[in-house]
Amino acid sequence: MSTTPSAPPASETATKTSKRVTFAASVVFKRSAKASRSAHKTNKDHSRAKIAAAAASLRSKYHRVYAIKLSDPGMRQFHDKHIGPPPEGMTEEQDKEWWQRRRDAMVAIVPSYCMPRFKLPMARPSSFLTTVREGRTLSEVVVLADNRARRKSARVPPPESLVKEVAKFIYQEGDKPQWYTVYNPGN
Repeated sequence: MSTTPSAPPASETATKTSKRVTFAASVVFKRSAKASRSAHKTNKDHSRAKIAAAAASLRSKYHRVYAIKLSDPGMRQFHDKHIGPPPEGMTEEQDKEWWQRRRDAMVAIVPSYCMPRFKLPMARPSSFLTTVREGRTLSEVVVLADNRARRKSARVPPPESLVKEVAKFIYQEGDKPQWYTVYNPGN
């Protein structure tokens, strides 16, 4: 039979010394009332400041990108130089149909070539394609800056030299980038 040491009873280890502390009730209540009034006033001031700040930064709520719109002539030249020329022996109508099918792919291919080469931000993490809205017109773009990017350096427009390099690479020299609102199909 083994014996395990047991702890001594609680009555032996603890001393029965307890102190009671009391406060005057009137002092406690007066202080808490003053504290709550000043806290309420402080909260009011902060909420007013928040409302004013929110109104001032109303535009920052929208997802906006600084970008160059893709044009058909530029994409066509890009396709011919980087992917290959169109098949020979097509009629004008066949060429239009062929280009329309290719154009749908080129609006994603051109930005996908530019992003790693120039370290450009990606406006939509799930897709290379970024569609912007100007009134009722929708257009595809190459994004140069994004106001919702994680990198702070990607939130501001890049230097003019980089803008010119990107425009030259996509065969749209002379096109000036602008801030556009990103199209959200859900809205």
